[in-house]
Amino acid sequence: MIKKAGKTKEISFILRESRVLLSIRIMTLLIVSLSFFLLMLLLSTQLGPVVDASLLVALNLLFFIVLVILTVVVAFFVVLKWNAEYYKITSDGIIKQSGIIKKHEDRYACSFVEGMTVDQGILGRLFDYGDISIYDPSQQQKIHLMNIPNPNHMGVRIGETVQKSKEKSIPLMPADHEMT
Repeated sequence: MIKKAGKTKEISFILRESRVLLSIRIMTLLIVSLSFFLLMLLLSTQLGPVVDASLLVALNLLFFIVLVILTVVVAFFVVLKWNAEYYKITSDGIIKQSGIIKKHEDRYACSFVEGMTVDQGILGRLFDYGDISIYDPSQQQKIHLMNIPNPNHMGVRIGETVQKSKEKSIPLMPADHEMT
């Protein structure tokens, strides 16, 4: 918390999945739609001698319009889903929001963060996104933030925002507890 003139301000920021992955999903959708349309055009040329040319043009146009509408609707839902799913990082912990129609919220009080790892695959290193895992021994679990842009920088920023509590002691764990 930052104190200014008697007021307290909670430090927080929003993390969404990488825009590169959103772009890849939309480009893949467009490539699949275009491929499907070209396949239908190829098949319709095989029907050319059997079916009247004006009927064939009308069917291809109708198919094209339906395909464009379906592609736009699916792209809209891909972007809507990307926008609806995010992580809110606060000094008190991490809040994961998800859901388009039915909202779902997971709250993680990260007062005892002991470790953080960043995983990046080949594509992640190429497009600068990756997964961040935060270990909180008080919850005895890892919190996974998936497909985060610029994960090394964001890991540092998360570490600065979600600070280990100085007021609370780490709870005692049984001796046979394994760290995961």
